[in-house]
Amino acid sequence: MLADDICTCEQIAQSKFGVVNDSERLARIVVSPRHFKKDGSVDPGVLPITHIEKIGLSLMRVDRMDKAELTKQAGVVAGAIDGGNVVNGVLVANALTVRHSNSGEREFCVFDDPVRETAKIPENEAHAAALLARPHVDSEIRRLRGLLLDRFSPVMPVSRVYKT
Repeated sequence: MLADDICTCEQIAQSKFGVVNDSERLARIVVSPRHFKKDGSVDPGVLPITHIEKIGLSLMRVDRMDKAELTKQAGVVAGAIDGGNVVNGVLVANALTVRHSNSGEREFCVFDDPVRETAKIPENEAHAAALLARPHVDSEIRRLRGLLLDRFSPVMPVSRVYKT
């Protein structure tokens, strides 16, 4: 991981897994029908603007959990979204790819963000979040979201994440 003054949040470990390393694979849960357009392609809304700008885009640290845990967490995500959604799969990218543009510019901070158990959500120590590294105007945020979506793999079933 590259240390810099922009993403100081990355240097603080909140879970037993520690800071998110550049080589770690991160997964975004994709549910159907919510994250798909009518033509079957992935909707950019799978990466909500409000999440990448303010809240933190929820990501699973797949190298820190097994297939059973990722499957469980994906089911929780699908159940938490209104509209009778079911897990369709995941988008996967490594943390370095999420953090930096092709030219090496820092675009997103990716940090350790464990989820603590509540009445509705189970604990997830292997959770991370991504946020824009700096403020941008709306049109630039939409452009960066599109570039980020392109950095992730096509949607794949959870079982494929763990094939060797």
